[in-house]
Amino acid sequence: MRVIFHFLVWVVSINILVVQGQKSIHTPLKVKSFIVADCTIKLDENTLMPNSVVIIHGQDTLSNVVITNQSIILPDQLCTKWNADTIVIKYRTFGFNIEKTYLTIDSSLLTFKEKAYTTGYEYRPSDNKNAIIESKGLDYRGSFSRGFSVGNSQSLVPNSNFDMQLIGDLGNGLKVVAAISDENLPIQAQGNTQQLQEFDKVFIQVSKGKSSVTAGDYELRRPNSYFMNYFKKLKGISLSSAFQVGKQTEVSSKGSFAISRGKFSRQTLPTKEGNQGPYRLQGNNGERFIIVLAGTEKVYFNGNLLKRGFDYDYVIDYNRAEITFSPTRVIARDSRVIIEFEYTDVSYLRSLYAAETEFKGARWNVNLNFYSEQDSKNATGDLQLDSTDIRILENSGDDLSQTVRKSIRMVTEDEKKEANRILYSGKADPLDPSNIILVFTENLDSSVYTAVFTDLGANKGDYIIDQTKSKNGRVYVYAGKNLGSYQPVIQLIPPEQKQMITVNGSYKIGKQTNAFAELGMSNVDINRRSVLGNEDNTGLASHFH
Repeated sequence: MRVIFHFLVWVVSINILVVQGQKSIHTPLKVKSFIVADCTIKLDENTLMPNSVVIIHGQDTLSNVVITNQSIILPDQLCTKWNADTIVIKYRTFGFNIEKTYLTIDSSLLTFKEKAYTTGYEYRPSDNKNAIIESKGLDYRGSFSRGFSVGNSQSLVPNSNFDMQLIGDLGNGLKVVAAISDENLPIQAQGNTQQLQEFDKVFIQVSKGKSSVTAGDYELRRPNSYFMNYFKKLKGISLSSAFQVGKQTEVSSKGSFAISRGKFSRQTLPTKEGNQGPYRLQGNNGERFIIVLAGTEKVYFNGNLLKRGFDYDYVIDYNRAEITFSPTRVIARDSRVIIEFEYTDVSYLRSLYAAETEFKGARWNVNLNFYSEQDSKNATGDLQLDSTDIRILENSGDDLSQTVRKSIRMVTEDEKKEANRILYSGKADPLDPSNIILVFTENLDSSVYTAVFTDLGANKGDYIIDQTKSKNGRVYVYAGKNLGSYQPVIQLIPPEQKQMITVNGSYKIGKQTNAFAELGMSNVDINRRSVLGNEDNTGLASHFH
């Protein structure tokens, strides 16, 4: 981990030097000390950068604070707790104040002039041009619509849609490309054609010369590396720049900070003879109901990369995570189908950092690459963890079979009256008196428990689905020890972290002869909540050809 940290500091330092050679979009890191006297603290004259403010109070660190342009607002609880204490605040700002007023017409230039036939004001603009955008070379198009929807079981609901594409020259060498939209319902492209038209991609890119800044939705592709291979759809910011050092050396760098929109998965389909589909895709932890990110899939049929589309090899329903093969690819008994894809995972907030730096000469080049993707241990998405869940994750280490908890709980009197509630009575297991066997009941007097069941696979659970009960919900019946597929447990998903650093270089020995070597170091922690089993997280690899 120490090696990874030093490499990260070095790569980030190179990126900072590159950006300093261009027009900086933000100021360096600032550190100030304050004595807490008010919940609102003004830090600077310029606008604060989101997610850059870090508050240090003794051994405590706080990064999730409310930012209002130049100031931060402490939570009421911390404001009272830290009253009259000294805190240290680290932050960055943009090089401007977003609330500053810009004038297109200066009223001080209005003068009174008397004429023979009329009296009025004459505006004489000065020679100074204070316009923010001087260029008229912008081309934009789009649409804006408003409507409403109404139904027999819903109230009147207004709808508003906005979509705009922008491209052009801002002047002084600045170029801009943007796609901005505001849709009530985000629409994902269908996977039945070779080319995809993405409807929910919102981004803005500003470039000047060999430097550019992209913010919003963008794609991050693999760098010049043998070991580091990825294709990610992200939402964040990316900076790139290139400059010349000497006559024959060029340095280019790229940095990205974003929130990952999906999680990578690689799955071997359990195909059946003569069955062209649809086959349902699953997540890394056996999730059955997932949404595949459009355009992220790679389908290999017996080692050959397939093409998407009705007229090609397969079609895929991204929202249902189902793939169907065309008649051109007949599924046989020995067919081997491997699918790589990204799917939505909102269990944790997943952040991503990536940096690339390349030194290129006439006959040689050197590349430094860093990649880090991690789930937040504290900020969660749809997953809510209590103290018992956290303790289970901390004690399970890397053994994911231990990250489960029992889902059996007693029902209240109000829950018994719910029409769709599946209720059970309990009896002691003769083989294990500490275990409770759930028995479905419709008698409210004998109903005691309710539970959530998880599919663990064939012969890994004690319960099966009772097909004889016609209820608005699944009813499970006890089949025997390890004679079923379901168990009344909840699978806890631990936060993960994946990091990699690669260093490679190549040299052109002759016209058709090149030498290439790369060294890579990885760190994979499948449970950031636990320190158990971390001794095998890191790995080294080398390649030469």
